[in-house]
Amino acid sequence: MRNPGRLLWLATGLFLGAAGTALCLGPTRLPPLQSAAHAGNDRYEDYIICTGAVGITPRAPTDGVWLLDYRSGKLLGTVIDRA
Repeated sequence: MRNPGRLLWLATGLFLGAAGTALCLGPTRLPPLQSAAHAGNDRYEDYIICTGAVGITPRAPTDGVWLLDYRSGKLLGTVIDRA
């Protein structure tokens, strides 16, 4: 090889390109204020709604929805049966 410096810069560029690609395509981390977007819950004024798995029988888990009403102090729940 006539110019080993070119090979060094090529290797450096390939390494930095691979590292940048790994950072861009890696798992995303949400800021603390946006972490509730993936939590399955939401709130509006005095109400909170939450979803999650309900284990009625061990072999057939289903989904449930809960609504908490701060004003009246009630917790309402329902089970979604897909069958």
